[in-house]
Amino acid sequence: MTFSPSFPPRALCAAAIFTTVLALTGVAGWAAEADSRHAFHIPAGDATVTLRLFAQQSGLEVLYSTREVEGAVTKLVAGDYPLREALAAMLDGSGLVATPGATGVLAVRRAPDPNAPRAAQGKPSDRPKSPPLLSSRKESKNTMKQKNPLALLLGWLAISTTQAQTDQAANDASAKPKDDVVKLSVFQVISTQEKGYIANSATPFKTRQDLTDIPQSITVVTRDMIDDIGGHDSSDILIYAGAIPKYRSEAFSLRGSNTGVTYPLIDGQIDRSIFMDNFFVDSYEVIKGPAALLYPNSALTGVINKNTRKPLPYASTSLRGSITDYGLYRAELDTTGPIGQAGDAKFSYRLLAGYQDGDAYFKNMKDKRILIHPSVQLDFKGTTVLLAYDHQDITHPSNPTAVLMPDGHVFTGNGREDINLPPGAMEQHVHDGFRLQVVHPFSDNWEMRLGADMNQLHRHGSIVLPIGGVDYQARTITFFNRLNDLKLNHYSLSLDVNGKYKVFGLQNQSTFGFALTDQESLQKLWTNNDFYNGIVAARIVRPLDHPDVNSLPVKPFGQYVAPANPGTKVRADLGNFYFQQNIDVIPDRLSLVAGAAYYSNETSSNANIAIRPAAATILKQNVKLHRFGIVLHVTKEIGLYAMEANTALPPTTSVLQNGNVVAPATGKGKEVGIKIDAFDSRFNATVAAFDLQTTGLTVFGGVLPSGITYVIPVGSITQRGFDGDFSLRLTPEWQLVATFYHGSVHDQAGGKVDDSYTGSYSLFTRYDFHNGPAKGLGIGGGASRILGRVVSSAGIVYPVGQTKPAFIDVAPATLANVFATYRLNRNWDFRIQCDNVFDKTYAVGINAAYLIDPSLPRSFTFSTKYRF
Repeated sequence: MTFSPSFPPRALCAAAIFTTVLALTGVAGWAAEADSRHAFHIPAGDATVTLRLFAQQSGLEVLYSTREVEGAVTKLVAGDYPLREALAAMLDGSGLVATPGATGVLAVRRAPDPNAPRAAQGKPSDRPKSPPLLSSRKESKNTMKQKNPLALLLGWLAISTTQAQTDQAANDASAKPKDDVVKLSVFQVISTQEKGYIANSATPFKTRQDLTDIPQSITVVTRDMIDDIGGHDSSDILIYAGAIPKYRSEAFSLRGSNTGVTYPLIDGQIDRSIFMDNFFVDSYEVIKGPAALLYPNSALTGVINKNTRKPLPYASTSLRGSITDYGLYRAELDTTGPIGQAGDAKFSYRLLAGYQDGDAYFKNMKDKRILIHPSVQLDFKGTTVLLAYDHQDITHPSNPTAVLMPDGHVFTGNGREDINLPPGAMEQHVHDGFRLQVVHPFSDNWEMRLGADMNQLHRHGSIVLPIGGVDYQARTITFFNRLNDLKLNHYSLSLDVNGKYKVFGLQNQSTFGFALTDQESLQKLWTNNDFYNGIVAARIVRPLDHPDVNSLPVKPFGQYVAPANPGTKVRADLGNFYFQQNIDVIPDRLSLVAGAAYYSNETSSNANIAIRPAAATILKQNVKLHRFGIVLHVTKEIGLYAMEANTALPPTTSVLQNGNVVAPATGKGKEVGIKIDAFDSRFNATVAAFDLQTTGLTVFGGVLPSGITYVIPVGSITQRGFDGDFSLRLTPEWQLVATFYHGSVHDQAGGKVDDSYTGSYSLFTRYDFHNGPAKGLGIGGGASRILGRVVSSAGIVYPVGQTKPAFIDVAPATLANVFATYRLNRNWDFRIQCDNVFDKTYAVGINAAYLIDPSLPRSFTFSTKYRF
């Protein structure tokens, strides 16, 4: 917004008088809000950047001329502070002053120079013509007033005395500012960018709640922490949130066992992409324990939700480039801001785009990625409409292909970089999806969210796997080659309604709605019969120590001939109708949660798509789900909770060795815990004890001669133990997060369970230098460790004289990463990261003893980021 400099003195005086009146009324509004506390994480830096962050994190309108404040340096503000104290600390010594204006608007300008002649300051020619006006706004979880453009205009006149047209001033002087109250929707997820590692709220009940009010263990990983960890796969990040990867991507285990793993949600909607880059993720919510009441695709151990990066109300653009010491390079673009306004309708956008290619370290392996995530948002009188498109094209091995030795270490006899991949044994994963989200308030206390998602995944390639296993007596390894051509179409629709009201003086919250999902998968898994060892079809045996994988007769994707059974088709439909009630029995002391849901699914499996008429096996399931919880706030800072709930896993495309469809698993669980939010939210902690029992689970079994993967039932599983997380801001410069788990996993006979573990620990921290010669420098890092992990010894032949156990104890190792960042100025950031500091070789993910995802060696990543 700009203003013309031809404004007569008389009109200027009239505007100034009216502005003064509005400013005085605004001071009262500011005084009422100034002592309200907010969580801040605003680094020291140029005022043009930090004032925007203050507006974003405080929820206030902040007016300033970028030309006037540019070059002013503000101080660090980190922690939970009243608005008045945070603003004073931030502007201290910067040469800037803030004046409360109309309806709570804050006007920031340069403090007048007491030594400068007043006459010289008052010349219109000394003032910049058409100075840029920046107004930053973000709604907080507290109520705030909606700002009228007139109030912004008059506030600007008050601080800059820039001249405007006479008729414009007359119209402004006769207008009346609005005083509408706007509340941030309970369904809206606030951006975690530029807020540090500590999160105080999450959406496990589909509505945003303070973590201390939720009778369940929740771990939130913010965007700042994602950036500092520096990984681009979910598995790189969630190892620091108590989630253990099955392989380096989207499958995880929680609380000791990964049987029945489901894939993370995206903005609460079901998604089934196996490999996904996290570039479009704003934060992860790791919801531990039964959550199927609201999310009908979650295992008993929990569910993971990805909150996406959405359009922001201010303009921001950044470019980032990185390269590793082994030659993998990456470029990223993130641009967002307002598009324009038509009446009361405001439009904003965000575009995320990325490209990755180069050397992926391991022999014959590629990790090429094309990422495009545009989104557009409409805000209209409290209603928000978001439309987003996701495109990811990732070339990557279909499965891990390294193998374990009998002692539990990864085999590296052919060199650490050799993981048994021949040239061309890659798979391309193309994900295309559309996401629609509509949030609409019916009143101050009632609102709804409509979510719709349509995504398609096409996996195709010619893959080679060592599924014939390893013979350590004969020192041989057996390979298998097949075509992978899998298409997955997924459609989901959800509706959630939330209301807050009082009954007999008690605060109530009702949340109800439904989720409907239709999923269809077409699998063409064609075997390459040129792989033949003279005994078993579709197998080639090679010396373990010199397998010469480059000479394997791998058939290119387009040269396979369709067999008599060209493929299978599975369709799964599920629906979930739920109601949940929260009641504050004693305000700020005791609250109760109870919910019920009706869950239904139907799976139709066609074992041969060539047969006409089509023949399918149909499996139906109807389950009643429930959840009961209680939260007791012993003090303002400490809360105790208990929860009991059940779950029903969704249908899968897996089959048994006889080709039959796998019945969905069911289970029930309970947990008790303690939550702490102390020292003005600088210390948050959750510790939980749980008991989970699930029936009908399966584990990976192998691959049939037809190329179809099959699973093995394991019956009932019991998981018991303790887990928790801590987040702590030790000083304004130092923040730290940690997680732990210790427990046991047993089958119905008290035996071990394939790919389970008894302990996991992680820690991640960062320290920023805000003063002195190291100003602008940030250093940090983390470490994680998995203990007691076991995997079935099936497929492994032990040397003569060694007794073959049922399970292999996987050798533990500590993954440690460190990084250093340096902010040169408000535009440039530089970063260096060292992964696997101790240079350990260990199993990151495990599908089977002969399908291992090994760690990269010690490696370095160099990156730079430029902000516009």
